[in-house]
Amino acid sequence: MNWGGGLTAHKTVWSNDCNDSLTLYLDGYVTHLFNNCQLRSFDFCDRGCLSRYMLLKTLSPIYNDLTTAPQFGAGASIYAVSGINFATRNVVSKINVQGDATLRCIYEHENISCNFGFNVFGRSEEQLCLNPGFPCDLGSSHTYGFKGCQGTIYFQYAEDGAARTSGTGNIIPTTSTATNSATITSCGTVDNGVTTDLGPGNTVGVDWSNPFRGDGQQAVSINPGTLVANLVVAQTSNPPVALTDANLNIRSGQAASLVTQKGFVTVDYQWRCKRHEPYISLGVEVEGGTHYYDIAQWGAWLKGGFLF
Repeated sequence: MNWGGGLTAHKTVWSNDCNDSLTLYLDGYVTHLFNNCQLRSFDFCDRGCLSRYMLLKTLSPIYNDLTTAPQFGAGASIYAVSGINFATRNVVSKINVQGDATLRCIYEHENISCNFGFNVFGRSEEQLCLNPGFPCDLGSSHTYGFKGCQGTIYFQYAEDGAARTSGTGNIIPTTSTATNSATITSCGTVDNGVTTDLGPGNTVGVDWSNPFRGDGQQAVSINPGTLVANLVVAQTSNPPVALTDANLNIRSGQAASLVTQKGFVTVDYQWRCKRHEPYISLGVEVEGGTHYYDIAQWGAWLKGGFLF
């Protein structure tokens, strides 16, 4: 809903007995745009343009042993989701002031009229307020962090001196709570990283994306604490970094203040005293602003019509 006021005025500043005249016209309005509920998507703070599409990872609830956890089947509780689901929110939008004004000078001579004008349009910066909840069904019991290049699971290999191959051995998939300092263009590093290598006689975590060598042989050597080539020791975050509303860059989804100016010229010819009084009009306009995000365009037109 809008509220405001406007002004329309004109004044003939010159005329003669030959029906020549010069008239000034002024039209303007100022409005206030009241609260309006909308959907907006936001980038994340310090993560880069379009970071709203980064992958996120669920952080709760968490099952440490995936062999018994529901997400090892159909009911996953740790998984990757698109950041746009978290970054799209219900908002309340308000623009305090918006205005438009046009000053025109029209010269008329017999069947010809020339119109010279200037228009200015402006609005204040949009004000946005987040509404609670998510328009996308993410689940109220879940929290999220940046996934980055870390997987949602890693594999534990027992270091008991026996060879572990792709088909045998005690290979345990385990949820990875690692969050990441990634941006839209880089993997970043693990937040509060802790290695999963627990030492000889225990287990070592191997990154999920490369759990085996290319030949399918053992992923952890029979020498405790060492890995074969092309394997990466997995890391977890202690503690992981969860996302909150404060991570959303509100300015990335709001309209900035705007001021544009437009100049235009039209020339019209009308066949008066003819049936339907046909007319033809030729015009050009140029529009621009003071900021890089302001409207910048030009146009030209030729049109005709008649009255009935």
